Amino acid sequence: MSNHASNRPAWMEKPSWWANAAKAVILTVVTALVLVPFLVVVSTSLSSNTAISRAGGLVLFPGGISLDAYRFVFAGGVVTRAILVSLGITVVGTALSLTITVLAAYGLSRPRSFAHRPILTVMLITLLFTPGIIPLYLTVKG
Repeated sequence: MSNHASNRPAWMEKPSWWANAAKAVILTVVTALVLVPFLVVVSTSLSSNTAISRAGGLVLFPGGISLDAYRFVFAGGVVTRAILVSLGITVVGTALSLTITVLAAYGLSRPRSFAHRPILTVMLITLLFTPGIIPLYLTVKG
């Protein structure tokens, strides 16, 4: 038996310096892969038309900051209406879903409530069988 053997599980061992360095490099690369495109989109949206044309379409660092693109998009029309509709659906849908969930949870927490067993059975069946499982079964069977 070697001196380095331990009775502790592998996840409790301290990682070596090269493992920490490899994790740091991988984390840095993944972070850059996420942040650089986001930075390009934001920088391009804040740049003037001449800076965008000079850079060939994508700007990493805006030369002159201009909010003209945001003024154009939010001036009214299709985009503004779509944002308002999305916000309305999100707010109403979340409030409705939360209300129904709380009321159902309270009602089902009482064992002698009205139609306790059938409602609980229907809710549990919908959790077990997702909507696409029957067509998938028929496709696999065929």
